[in-house]
Amino acid sequence: MGYAFGAGTNLLLALTVNPVGWLIGIIVFSGTSIAIEETLEKAIAAELLPRELCSLGFGFLACANAADDMVSSLYVGYLLEA
Repeated sequence: MGYAFGAGTNLLLALTVNPVGWLIGIIVFSGTSIAIEETLEKAIAAELLPRELCSLGFGFLACANAADDMVSSLYVGYLLEA
């Protein structure tokens, strides 16, 4: 569902002629998708990892998310420059 809300957010941004009128819906979809995805990631990591490795697993998860955020931000910045 989180990915569906994310895809819906992107479709709304891409296909609406006047996105300002849809701004509240776009913000709600975006927040819902992020909330679902981040909660699910942590729940799955907690379920799959042994108890003694949970904190290390959460650290790796946070590091991977931060690296992905940096790469995507750099890519979007590159696209905006082009």
